[in-house]
Amino acid sequence: MFKLVSIQDTIRIPPTRFGDPPRTALVTEILTRYGNRVLPEVGLVLTLFDITSVGEERLIPGDGGSHTAVTFRAVVYAPTLGEVGAARVAGCDAKGLRLSTGFFEDIYVTAAYLPVPSRYVAGEEETGGVGGWVWAYDGNDLYMDVGDVVNYRVVGVSFVGVHLDPASAERARVQWPAMTITASLGTPGLGVTSWWAS
Repeated sequence: MFKLVSIQDTIRIPPTRFGDPPRTALVTEILTRYGNRVLPEVGLVLTLFDITSVGEERLIPGDGGSHTAVTFRAVVYAPTLGEVGAARVAGCDAKGLRLSTGFFEDIYVTAAYLPVPSRYVAGEEETGGVGGWVWAYDGNDLYMDVGDVVNYRVVGVSFVGVHLDPASAERARVQWPAMTITASLGTPGLGVTSWWAS
């Protein structure tokens, strides 16, 4: 689910950072540019791991900042098909469940990927006024409630309209998440972890 990715880029250090130690200024600007951003067809950049090479600083006429060619490695959340992970149920509706790892909230389990037979129960007294999914297993109703920890298997990863420019990324994020994961709970060992505890 996590991997190190090598990235080459030219990083601009603004004049306001010239008083900082050069490496500190470079790390700050790399994290500002890449931290918590989705790289197309790669994944979500979580943090900087290390800097492997730094080129010479260049000044460009008309721009007060310095520009430095740099190669660095970043820790990236990049689940692959078939991997199993753990997350909490963050929400549900008649279409399925939405899961959250705490740092990534766009993991979706559609009704087709839930354990069979499952049914959606609208907000009735059974669920305390909140709708939820129920798996009918061996004559018992096993509930999938918001907040439950589940094991899931990745069945799809998709990327939509990804930009490194924070302004355009913010506009795109309002319409659709940059990276979504489709997951399954439909095989033994997957689903709410407390189901399999005994």
